[in-house]
Amino acid sequence: MNRTAYTFIKSNWITLIFIFIGIILGYLHWYHWGCYWGTYPFSSELWVNCCYGGLFSGFICSFFQEKEL
Repeated sequence: MNRTAYTFIKSNWITLIFIFIGIILGYLHWYHWGCYWGTYPFSSELWVNCCYGGLFSGFICSFFQEKEL
C-alpha cells in the first residue's frame, strides 16, 4: 500500500467503518423490508440501498468527528 492511501485510511478510519456499517444496514433493509415493485427508490434495488446506507452513515459520522484547524 502506498503512503498516500495509508495516510488517507489512517486519518479517516472512523468514517470508513461507519460507511461499511451503513452498507450492511442498507443490505439488511433491502433483504427484510424491500419492496420489489413500484417506484419507491429506497427499497427497489439492492445497490441503491447499499449506496444510500453508506452515504448517509458517512454523512452522519462527519458531524461527530473532531475538526483539526
